[in-house]
Amino acid sequence: MSKKNQTVIDIKNKTNEELAILAFQLKTQLVEFRFKKNTGEFKKTHIVSETRKMIAQILTVLKSRDVDISISSCGLMMYDRKNNKVVPLSKQAQEVINAQRSAVANETANVKTQSESEAKFGTPIDLNQESTVKNSQVNQKNVEKTIRKTQGGGK
Repeated sequence: MSKKNQTVIDIKNKTNEELAILAFQLKTQLVEFRFKKNTGEFKKTHIVSETRKMIAQILTVLKSRDVDISISSCGLMMYDRKNNKVVPLSKQAQEVINAQRSAVANETANVKTQSESEAKFGTPIDLNQESTVKNSQVNQKNVEKTIRKTQGGGK
């Protein structure tokens, strides 16, 4: 059996809640990929299309079970179309979602502060290199003063 077929079978064997959580986690990964791509840290771009395909497979299985999910920055909601009811998530599922959301918030805050500092100050400079440059400039000025003094009466 091929790897692709095995993935589809694994998806079909999961519960609706597990699929909804997996879809939420994959969506947040896409957001992380977007930030990493913009900062230049992301090299394996084929993972984005694989993740999107996995999300599409999950949504297809949920749709065949008459379950809709809504993924937003506020969280995750499941809606059962057969019974016209919003399906509440278990506490464990809520904890997983909250943990994932806070991890993404922390990472995006770190990326923002790094990119803001680079936008204000340019590329980061090694402090040791900067002090070496200043020292060499000071030394050169001292040498020039010494030469002027020896040549006859400079300041």
